[in-house]
Amino acid sequence: MRINKYLALFVLLLVITLSESGCSYKGGKAIIQESCSAKYVNVFGDSLLAIKLGEISKSVRKVNCYADYRTYIFYENSKMVKSGLSDEAIFSKAMASISSNEAVSGTATVIYSDSTHIALLTCAHIVNFPDTVISYFEGSDLASNKYIQSISVKEKQQVFVRGLPDGGSIDVFLSDTPSDIAILGKVYDTPKTKVPIMSAKVGKSTMLEWGSYLYLLGYPLGQQMITGGMASKPVAPGEQFIVDALFNEGFSGGLVMAISSCNQDPEFIGFGRSVSARSEYILKPEKENYEFSYNPKIPYKGEAFVRLRKDINYGITYVVPVEKVFDFYQKNRPVLIQKGIDLDSFFER
Repeated sequence: MRINKYLALFVLLLVITLSESGCSYKGGKAIIQESCSAKYVNVFGDSLLAIKLGEISKSVRKVNCYADYRTYIFYENSKMVKSGLSDEAIFSKAMASISSNEAVSGTATVIYSDSTHIALLTCAHIVNFPDTVISYFEGSDLASNKYIQSISVKEKQQVFVRGLPDGGSIDVFLSDTPSDIAILGKVYDTPKTKVPIMSAKVGKSTMLEWGSYLYLLGYPLGQQMITGGMASKPVAPGEQFIVDALFNEGFSGGLVMAISSCNQDPEFIGFGRSVSARSEYILKPEKENYEFSYNPKIPYKGEAFVRLRKDINYGITYVVPVEKVFDFYQKNRPVLIQKGIDLDSFFER
């Protein structure tokens, strides 16, 4: 009888303890009652920083550039040389001509927007398809490689930015290949809804130190994402620097942000330019994998083609610093002002 009393007392204490600790029993299982909002731990530690980066991401857009080429192919005995190029010679001596198209995707950031104007910052190599590409027959030495094998002439180029008015077609206002900086823009005939502008303060890459942590926003492989990595201090002030963040095709032009140690605000310090990569030629079947499914157990007997493949060295990403972007703007400011684009207030923030 005394044992039953002790057992009853123990059960009562257990029920009181579980009640005070926020647990209850249902169907023989303990249910933990939540006492906080249902959110997961954020890598930023500060949810306000996540909100700020989310707002900035609205100004980061995907860019697609398309170019159409006409390629003329020559026999080696036609002895076509560069000095003898002319429209008549191309048409009369070419053994054949074929049409092809090239496509490149990347990332751009809105840096100016009003009801009739818009401007975006990106990499020049995304939108700079060459007007003419010439290949030569290989000889026994470099000096003998003078006869033209093919000439590819660009016939048309179009640039589109996702989410812009009128289908997103846009022009290349300014471009500089050595610095790899380009400014895209559009002047609309009728007023349009303003597009969100990158709202972060313009920082200084010269303030970076070894191990400064950076965030990158862009469209690798067409998907918007954020990644990060540690910076290596630039060799010279305002020069290209390296960050060990992951980088893939489509991230060129991606926004690079540093976080101020004073107020934890994101600051614009540059944009991703390129990644270290190795190139090699490989043999490929007539059709790509998405066009036809090959059985690896059956020997391939079709035609083989040569393709240039690039293997990315992940973790070595090159960044164009904001100082070079500012110098590029100062140099070309009159051209942009004439088009109705004034970026003074953007760089003074």
